[in-house]
Amino acid sequence: MLQYFDHFSIYHWFILAVGIGMTTVGYFVKPDQPMTLKTVAEVIGESGLIDPEQPIKIKPIAEIVTEPSSKIPAAPIVRDGIFYDGIFSDDLNGKGTITWPSRQIYRGDVRGGLPHGKGNMLFTNGRTYTGELSLGKLHGKGELHWPDGSFYRGQFINDVVAGQGDYTSAVGDRFQGEFADEKPHGRGTLRLSSGDIYMGEVHYGVIEGNGVLAFAGGSIYQGEFTAGRMEGAGERSWPNGNTYKGQFQNDNFHGYGVAHFANGVIHEGGFSDGKPAGEGKRKWPDGRVYRGHWEDGLRQGSGTMTFTNGDRFEGRFRTDMMHGLGRCYFSGTVTPCTFFENERLD
Repeated sequence: MLQYFDHFSIYHWFILAVGIGMTTVGYFVKPDQPMTLKTVAEVIGESGLIDPEQPIKIKPIAEIVTEPSSKIPAAPIVRDGIFYDGIFSDDLNGKGTITWPSRQIYRGDVRGGLPHGKGNMLFTNGRTYTGELSLGKLHGKGELHWPDGSFYRGQFINDVVAGQGDYTSAVGDRFQGEFADEKPHGRGTLRLSSGDIYMGEVHYGVIEGNGVLAFAGGSIYQGEFTAGRMEGAGERSWPNGNTYKGQFQNDNFHGYGVAHFANGVIHEGGFSDGKPAGEGKRKWPDGRVYRGHWEDGLRQGSGTMTFTNGDRFEGRFRTDMMHGLGRCYFSGTVTPCTFFENERLD
């Protein structure tokens, strides 16, 4: 009897330790049979508390201790001098704040210890970025602000402003369009603080190619640009009705062109620095016509002046006047003639 009691006591207390009552165990022990100790799993299974065919899964203490809790903030992590404050896994995936030794600060999504996803970045030079990032780089859609008040909204590729975007400078100039290598490049619209508006092609920050420039004063140029200037073939019109179509250089009429003036005068021929030069023809609304040489916008050198009544002078001109020897076709006769500053001397 003593032997039975001893075995029973040992088994009973072992079962109690795992939460099974003594009365359940008593039925399995008989003094006239050899003592056979059942495993804890067998005893629990026979008790009907769980399905005996399902394996018993007990979490290790390490897993229980390390389970994340949304109510308890994780302690900051420091790696290579970089502080991570937030909710992160062992491989630094999560969300929180990253502070670099340089005092650069990031708040947002993190992957592998790098800004990745959406977040905000404060750079040491005062710039701020809000938007998408990829493995530590500005990548996707975002907004970048400079300390001087200028800002950019649009696409970024590998830390570089590139793609469609909208940039406004500190003085109020604004470009909307395509960017490459952090400069306007492609096609877009530039609105200057002066009121001028340009729509057309841009080459790495410089107006180049074909476009339309509307000046604040009301004049409009449409044509080719080189290095930010009207250069090549183009047309310009003014609110007063003046127009010019032809070649431009350094923002001026230069080369062959045709100018129509609001007073009815038409000039066709060569231009230099915005003025008639070389050979050209001018017609006045009263019927007068001059064909000949021009210098600095004036009739100069050899030319022919035809008057409204059909008379004409062929000869020399100086500072826009008939001056010197020539031939006069007056009243159907041809005679040699001499003029001095538009006054006939013979």
